[in-house]
Amino acid sequence: MKVSMKSICLGLLLTSGLALACHGGTKTGLYKDGIYEGTSASGMHGEVKVAVAVAKGRITEVKISSQNETQGIGTIAIEKLSSEILEKQSTQVEAVSGASVTSKAFLEAATDALAKAAK
Repeated sequence: MKVSMKSICLGLLLTSGLALACHGGTKTGLYKDGIYEGTSASGMHGEVKVAVAVAKGRITEVKISSQNETQGIGTIAIEKLSSEILEKQSTQVEAVSGASVTSKAFLEAATDALAKAAK
């Protein structure tokens, strides 16, 4: 069976579009403007609280409100995850290796906050 380059490119384009649709992709305008707080009880050392700011329907800031995670490990993971959430406009990002418990708690709290912001 002979497959043309055009068919391969079309297939890849459709697949990547479907993947973006299923996994969040760039979410524009899916959220109500405001500041929303989310929590997770799954932190390494207790509860993690996250504040998410939304402007013009887009995530503009993700920051920790309260946490007791390990300095230099969990705190670095939180910084990295905040940047990735902003970039992808989604909490569908990978946990930071070596800080998976903190990553999970932070992402749970951010997802909780965004659920409150959903239109």
